[in-house]
Amino acid sequence: MKKWREWIPLLVLLGIALLLPLLPFSEPVHKRLVSVSGIVFLYMIFALGLNVVPGWTGLLDLGYVAFVAIGAYTFAILYRQPWMQWEGAWLVCLVAAALHAALWGTIRMSYVLFLAFGFACFWFLFTRTWMHFPGGTFLALVLSTSMTGAGVYLFRRVLTTHLIGDYYAIVTFAFAQVLLIFIQNATPVTNAARGYTDYPGVRVGGHATGVGVLPPGSSVDLAGEVLRFPVGARLIFPRSGETWAPQLGVPTEVAADVKVWEEGTLKWRNLTSGTKVTVPGPGYKYTPPGKLVDPSSRSFYYLLLFFVVACVVGMARLHDSRVGRAWLAMKADEISAKANGISIWKYRMLAFAVSGFVGGLGGALQALRIEIVTPGSYDFWVSVLILACIVLGGLGSIRGVIVGTAALVSLGEILREGIELSPGLSGFFQNNLRWLESIAWQAAGDQAMLKVPDQARYLVFGAILVLVMIFRPQGLLPPKGEREPFTEEEREKLRNSPTALFRMGNP
Repeated sequence: MKKWREWIPLLVLLGIALLLPLLPFSEPVHKRLVSVSGIVFLYMIFALGLNVVPGWTGLLDLGYVAFVAIGAYTFAILYRQPWMQWEGAWLVCLVAAALHAALWGTIRMSYVLFLAFGFACFWFLFTRTWMHFPGGTFLALVLSTSMTGAGVYLFRRVLTTHLIGDYYAIVTFAFAQVLLIFIQNATPVTNAARGYTDYPGVRVGGHATGVGVLPPGSSVDLAGEVLRFPVGARLIFPRSGETWAPQLGVPTEVAADVKVWEEGTLKWRNLTSGTKVTVPGPGYKYTPPGKLVDPSSRSFYYLLLFFVVACVVGMARLHDSRVGRAWLAMKADEISAKANGISIWKYRMLAFAVSGFVGGLGGALQALRIEIVTPGSYDFWVSVLILACIVLGGLGSIRGVIVGTAALVSLGEILREGIELSPGLSGFFQNNLRWLESIAWQAAGDQAMLKVPDQARYLVFGAILVLVMIFRPQGLLPPKGEREPFTEEEREKLRNSPTALFRMGNP
């Protein structure tokens, strides 16, 4: 009974979330509530994933945004492929994005990178002319295997067992910054600063995009290069393909975001503006996509809420499992945990994998919601905001993470949108607080509006966290069994107790 009582705040929030889109608000208010709630749900998923590492294992992670970016880019790159335009492909891409982030979240699973490194070393040595002697192939194999093994050993020993505390935090921060630089410059992979916008949305009851089947003998004039398809091809329409109606034997122009996919192969190209397609005879058939789930709709709202509930249930079960107890033991005292047979390396790697999986899932859902993936969405301050959410709610507490995220992210959106003040308060601000204009408030005609710039929101968040650290350092809803720190009076009583095990200084 007591355990159910602890979940009452979450059950109340769940009830409010279920009823919120059904309340009779005006159309603008309804859209704004659904939009802000979607952002809050995404950050709840991010915070639940991050909470695994600092909240349950005691390691500070300052680069969590890297897993969000990996999940978003993996989803966008995979979902835009022509061979992924079948019904339900978006769900498969979500899982693939989360698994890819989990792969990067743990060092142990990243051994596949060293396999690629070893193969590259072997190929480099094998193709050198000065290695062409009897036994040269065997020597190249031995050298490449030795270098790979040394890299695996150092990577594991240095980054997984020796780095704790501030050193681990610096490594995670550096990893996120290196990944961001890679995203900004790896044009063939990430499309650099332009990012990706040409991936479809969530479709149900049909294909992800419209598909036009070209009959055999069709051709495409792509910037002077004529592509012929003896077997036939498919046109992938991310937008509205039903409006394209080719005339037989006459080159017909298609939109710029259409892709052509050759039948029987994985060869495909993006068609640029002005590309013309020639259909020689009858046989062209267009299949419309399924029903779109609009990111600003009520259906997408409930989809995000479903994933939030699934993550909460999964995290709660994991916390009460043997794995969760091992994480908490490691957080309390790693030496004692190791003495009791807990493999620090094994459970730490598992924590990184779970944290990365949830972060990648949230990143993929964010890509679906905002319909664009660019480097500017994954800077360092996103990690800071997610960390602030779990600190405000209570480090290590699932209930606290949900409540803290709802409070902090909602406050940020309110500050971004602004609050209109009454005429009396507006006059007070305009007459006495003019020096805070454009910093804490803005003029809106004859009235004043409480509104801060986007970057100034972090000043408000910082002030809130300072107050929380002073008056309630354990957070709004700390984990079960946590209590406030000892006061000086309590410490003195413990020191003076004749049977006290708590001693400070000389007895």
